[in-house]
Amino acid sequence: MKDIIQKIINTLSFSFPYSVDDYLENLYMENYHNHKDFSNSSTPDSPESIKNYAKKTMEYNGKCLFSGDHGNQGNQFEVYKVAQEFNLKYRHSAEVYWVKDRLEKDRNNCHMMIIAKNPEGREDLNYILSLANEDGYYYKPRIDLELLFSIPKENLKIQKKYG
Repeated sequence: MKDIIQKIINTLSFSFPYSVDDYLENLYMENYHNHKDFSNSSTPDSPESIKNYAKKTMEYNGKCLFSGDHGNQGNQFEVYKVAQEFNLKYRHSAEVYWVKDRLEKDRNNCHMMIIAKNPEGREDLNYILSLANEDGYYYKPRIDLELLFSIPKENLKIQKKYG
């Protein structure tokens, strides 16, 4: 099992935050995608609080708390406060709706998680989400490749969601 995990880590495009032995011993869970009570106003699907996510993250030996929510960066200030309270690393993120052309009236979209790697990435993510709400809004704030590629790749981690 150790060899398999090491092979996988070697293929990653980002710095894996754990050693193989540490990961095998603890099997950390990092829940980068979640829906919280904050998102209920736009897409009511979860009444769960960020504090309960933090408690569950601690229970599973996780180290990070992610702010991402439906089409936005969630209640980032509350998530940051709770992360500090539980001694977790705050990760600025958003679940975004990706379309081929954000200016077209098309409801087909793909979900992606975008996670800021640094303070510049946080600013970049906030900026493209603002634009998505200004000129890409069609039922939801939507981004396209033009917005996505306007951000230096070293500032963001992008995870495509299936389903």
